[in-house]
Amino acid sequence: MPTINLASYVDDVDDLTPSRKRLKIKPVDYDVFKPGSIVKIRLENFVTYNYTEFNLSPSLNMIIGPNGSGKSTYVCAVCLGLAGKPEYIGRSKQVEDFIKNGQDTSKIEIVLKDDPNIDIEFLGSSFHRIRNNGNYKGLLTITRNLEKRTKIGRNLEKRRTQEYSINGLPTTESNVRNLVSKFHIQLDNLCQFLSQERVEEFAKLRPEKLLDETIRAIDSELLSMFEVLKKLQLQEIEMSNEIQTNTDSLKKLKTDEENFQQEVQLLNEYQETLDTLDKHKKLLPYLKIQDHREKLLTYKRQVEGAKKQLQEFQKEREPYMQVLASLNESDAQLNIEKENIEEKKVSTKRKLEKTVSKLNALREEIEKKNLQIEYYKGRSNKLKIKIETKKEDIDNIKRKISDIETPEESEVTELERKRNDLIERESQVNSEIDEVDTQMSTQNHNLAILERKMVDKKSSLTSTDNIHLLDQLNDRDLKRAVLFLRKNNEARKVVLEPPVLTVSVTHKDFAPYLAQCIDYNTSKAFTLINEQAYNTYGKEILKHFTANTRQLTGRTNSPPVSRERLRQLGFEGYLSDFVKGDSNVIKMLCEFQGIDQIPVSRKKFSAEQLEALIKPQSNNQPLFRKFIHGTNMLNVRYSNMTKQMYSVEIVVKPTNLYQGYVLSSDEKQRINNEMNDLKKQIEGIKNTMNQSAGKKAQLKMQLNEISTAMNDINKKSRYISNLKRQRSQYEEQLRFEKEKLEEYKKDIRKDTAPKIQQIEKLIGESLKSEIDCTIELENIGRSLRHIQIKNLQADIAIFEHNNKKTVVKSFLQSFEEKKNELRAKYDELKNKYKELRDTEEYRQWRRDIDAYNQETKQVLNDLAEKYRDEDKFNLIYVEQIVNKLESKIQLSNHDRSAVALLEQTKAKIADLEDKLPTQVRKCNTIRKEMSDKQKVLEPRLESIVSGIGRKFSELFKDVGTAGGVTLNRKSKLFSDWKLEIMVQFRDEGKLSGLDSHTQSGGERAVSTVLYMIALQKFTQAPFRVVDEINQGMDTNFERLVHKAMVQNACEEGTSQYFLITPKLLTGLNYHEKMRIHCVMAGSHIPNPSEDIHMAHLGEVSNYDI
Repeated sequence: MPTINLASYVDDVDDLTPSRKRLKIKPVDYDVFKPGSIVKIRLENFVTYNYTEFNLSPSLNMIIGPNGSGKSTYVCAVCLGLAGKPEYIGRSKQVEDFIKNGQDTSKIEIVLKDDPNIDIEFLGSSFHRIRNNGNYKGLLTITRNLEKRTKIGRNLEKRRTQEYSINGLPTTESNVRNLVSKFHIQLDNLCQFLSQERVEEFAKLRPEKLLDETIRAIDSELLSMFEVLKKLQLQEIEMSNEIQTNTDSLKKLKTDEENFQQEVQLLNEYQETLDTLDKHKKLLPYLKIQDHREKLLTYKRQVEGAKKQLQEFQKEREPYMQVLASLNESDAQLNIEKENIEEKKVSTKRKLEKTVSKLNALREEIEKKNLQIEYYKGRSNKLKIKIETKKEDIDNIKRKISDIETPEESEVTELERKRNDLIERESQVNSEIDEVDTQMSTQNHNLAILERKMVDKKSSLTSTDNIHLLDQLNDRDLKRAVLFLRKNNEARKVVLEPPVLTVSVTHKDFAPYLAQCIDYNTSKAFTLINEQAYNTYGKEILKHFTANTRQLTGRTNSPPVSRERLRQLGFEGYLSDFVKGDSNVIKMLCEFQGIDQIPVSRKKFSAEQLEALIKPQSNNQPLFRKFIHGTNMLNVRYSNMTKQMYSVEIVVKPTNLYQGYVLSSDEKQRINNEMNDLKKQIEGIKNTMNQSAGKKAQLKMQLNEISTAMNDINKKSRYISNLKRQRSQYEEQLRFEKEKLEEYKKDIRKDTAPKIQQIEKLIGESLKSEIDCTIELENIGRSLRHIQIKNLQADIAIFEHNNKKTVVKSFLQSFEEKKNELRAKYDELKNKYKELRDTEEYRQWRRDIDAYNQETKQVLNDLAEKYRDEDKFNLIYVEQIVNKLESKIQLSNHDRSAVALLEQTKAKIADLEDKLPTQVRKCNTIRKEMSDKQKVLEPRLESIVSGIGRKFSELFKDVGTAGGVTLNRKSKLFSDWKLEIMVQFRDEGKLSGLDSHTQSGGERAVSTVLYMIALQKFTQAPFRVVDEINQGMDTNFERLVHKAMVQNACEEGTSQYFLITPKLLTGLNYHEKMRIHCVMAGSHIPNPSEDIHMAHLGEVSNYDI
């Protein structure tokens, strides 16, 4: 193989000169490419590429390169460029996300080998020029332009430009997909197009799905026949069940016919009794009118008697009314007299109180003046004694002052200086202690936080509480509401936590279904088991938290069809069958979200199955309003405009909710790492705290020493202060005593005789006033006693007057009550009489009689004469006969619908006897068609699977293990036929089915790639793509698998093959037909956007060396 020195292309990349040799590209031989295979791919601004080209081999193309260099970008380009859905890749669901960062547009150009025999009429008349063009080389160039949406307003977005073109002519996505299907390119088939992100899905394919995908990759017509067989079998089962049901119904109808004939005979007897009852009921109005007239006469007599009794009673009441009127007239005079007496009494009392106060004041004044006279008479002697005593006190104080020795001022100043120094030092030490305390407090707080985090992390490793899911939902208020509820044990009995915390699915595959069917608000809603729970706790929760509630109503809905019928339709059950958890929360989800009405199946349905499910039933309603199959949910709706059923399909999104408490190994490792970090932080804080505690102890010792010195100074200062204060107090006391002594000496020199004479004169004047006041007091007392007697007499007169009025009113009240009683009785009788004269019942009786025809009246007249002759023509007797007849009718076993039911039963029997032979013939026709198709399908299918199995087994022997592929037809249902991949990787083991949990990742990869190789010569697809299938393989397996892949992919007549891998081992097997594409990235790589020839860098065979 020729070599080339690539260093020359790396050195001085930015200084490329025109003198470098031009690349000489060999012409491509397009004839060696099979129709539909990819000749070239050109990418612009796509994912990681600014510009690149892939010139491909018609056999095996191996794309290698480091991780992240852009290998899998080729797979994305193939899928999106051929109008595939982003879901087939397993990456982003938005096409715009594949545009290179920083760019607004991208371009994918794929060149396919054309097949002139393929009809392209569907592309339109313009495309006829493609094959008639002189430059036509048997190639079709499909171009797709990607453009990011740009907003031009609040709710408007700029439309994309035309996306697709074929050989430069604009076209639609549907046309591109139609063209791709003509070449048997199936981008949604894992057997043909296996991207990196969907490798794991292959091992998860159900055997039934694997069979369908394998057939589709090999022979799409054979798959259509297989799907028709499934549909026919479903019809045959439905028709067989219907035939059996109709046969059973025919037997039952014939039994019912005999029973209905007996009931018709009983009905005739019942009709005779009914006619007799009707005659007696029609006779009742005559008797009721007769009874009515007798009652009316009795009421009239009672009314007249009540009226006469009322009139006589009113005459007896008049004398008492006259007495009461006379007493009412006397009320005013008695009240006026009483008020006058009260006024005189009040004014006299005020005068008396004023005189008594004046007398008391005179007596107090006389007493005070007598005391003043006594004081002045003994005042001189007392003052002499006080002067001598005061002199002695002054001498004692002077002696005490002389005994006190005050210290020098310099000593006091020195003590004050020392105290200030100690205070300043103490303040400094306290500041340092406060600083240490602040640091320790902060460290304590941080330590408590870290220890709480450590406890939370430990509990999260063992806890089964799903409350951490609320953090993912970013709903802190809901989390606070849940924690609030958990503190109230009584509330938790009737208020249940949201479904995201209380329910889960029995298998993780059903979790996305449940998440899709529960709306966002209901998933976070509290369940209230009754109205009392809402009134007691629900309102409080809504008041304090932003939360939703759902109250159970108790209603239940029966499922649309039985579960047995559901399984026949291809479903696994209703969604509620796969939900576990709190029963009341599940009831709430049934009531509000209808999960017990939504059938689910993890298997994707065919178009025929979907068409049958959305077809209207006999009541013009769909069988199911909503159902889930595979990864899709269908909502079946009715259009009022078109009057037709239509369905809206939604892709079910993956979720991590409703899967119970699941903690991944990565999450556990992350928590353990966080716990280790927390331990280190806790140890560091504890060491720092220990150092701070030692520093604080040293500062405390310094503070104690300062306190001891301060106590000594304070003790000396207090002693000096006490001496100064004591001397100052004695000096102040000495000054005060001297002032008092001078006051006493001044007072003793004053003469008191004139003062005593003046006071005695005033006492005489006060005694005269006292006598006058006493005489006035006596006169007022006599007047007050006279007024009190008159007041008492007036009270007695009023009391007697009121007693008379009370007695008269009591009599009149009893008269009034009796009168009202008589009046009520009279009115009641009068009203009853008036009502009875013309009641609605009476008028109805008259109308009933008037409605009788002459013949009926004659029959009733004869019946009445009969009873009158027997002296039995009265209401009681006739009503007894009516009651007996009604009882007899109630006890009789009759059915008015028996005649109609008998006729209906005969009609149904005739209909079924006519319908059953047709159904049997139709069922036999379906069975015959099934048998014919099965005879064609089964050998062909057996041959294909046998060939794949042989090839698969040979490939496994080459890698030193064992494997096989079998067609499992144990089930009678075609829909349950399976394609089983059996593998054995250990000598001591045995063949077991390939699945997503039995084998290791590397073993699954080996099995997948060998199965893909085994399909190579059977498939009708023009190319196949496998992305990074060798991940997880050991080097030995990888070499053996690579060899098998190269040998089979490079055989004559096989389809084009693409293998993408990030690693390339040494010593691998190669073939001259294979081409290796090395993908590299970095600043040292030449930029093909600047020099278009650099897109061909590395095509060694195309250089002139």
